[in-house]
Amino acid sequence: MEAIRALRRWAAIGPAELVALLRDDSATVTCQAATTLLPRAAELDPHPLLALLRPDNPPHVRLTGYRLLTAGTTWQRLATNLRLVDDRMRGYGPPPARTGPPGWSVTPRPPTVARAGTRRSSWTS
Repeated sequence: MEAIRALRRWAAIGPAELVALLRDDSATVTCQAATTLLPRAAELDPHPLLALLRPDNPPHVRLTGYRLLTAGTTWQRLATNLRLVDDRMRGYGPPPARTGPPGWSVTPRPPTVARAGTRRSSWTS
């Protein structure tokens, strides 16, 4: 971990070497490599980063891949989030697209007589 910090300060390590460190067994090493790559995430080739999202990778590797992919361009972030809509790994990435914000119902409720009179129209003064 300290070696990566030192190399980052001296600008002595390139993106290719850092991307290789993203698969390290140590979450600390992976985090330091990702921290170094984040400012230039839009310049990275997305194909090696997409490989980090595979379900057989450890959670810290998958989360690092997600962080770097969503830190890139807007289209890359959108494509990454759509790719992970059905992802089964809970607690990582955005909430599933089928759910709304907490407390919101995703299935519409039919209006009732009691609720129909409670809304005020903006057209009336």
